[in-house]
Amino acid sequence: MSWWSELKRLRDALVESDSVIYKVYPITVDQRSGGQILLQGAADVWGAWTTIIAAALIGTKYWYVGTQLHDTGQAGDDAAVQICQGDGAGGITQAIDEIEWRLMTAADTDLGMPFSQVPYPVLLPAEAELSGRSAGKTGGKNVVVSVKIATGL
Repeated sequence: MSWWSELKRLRDALVESDSVIYKVYPITVDQRSGGQILLQGAADVWGAWTTIIAAALIGTKYWYVGTQLHDTGQAGDDAAVQICQGDGAGGITQAIDEIEWRLMTAADTDLGMPFSQVPYPVLLPAEAELSGRSAGKTGGKNVVVSVKIATGL
């Protein structure tokens, strides 16, 4: 398929169709996302990869749109998150996104849940697993994130 055909197909899907659906993962039984915990490594060290969307969970190709921060694990701390298409055990097949949130929380202050959107959605194959990991200046904290995806493009 030529780039022009693909561009026309995307335009038609977005402008002349109501088939685009956005969802936030991980999804819980009450259809809201409490997020996925990503345990940081030591200070300034990436933690282990953790599965956010399990393989075979989404049966069609889908688009990664962005990541939302729920908690940095410590008031006033930074959080860095990487997202990849992979197996959750370090078997990265495609690096997708890296986000850095700077001092996004303050003691006794709720600054909302910042969303970081990629400039262009990233196409993933059907049944692709999506994983994340986190790092921070103090390390050892639970950073909580969710991811937004789109289907129907």
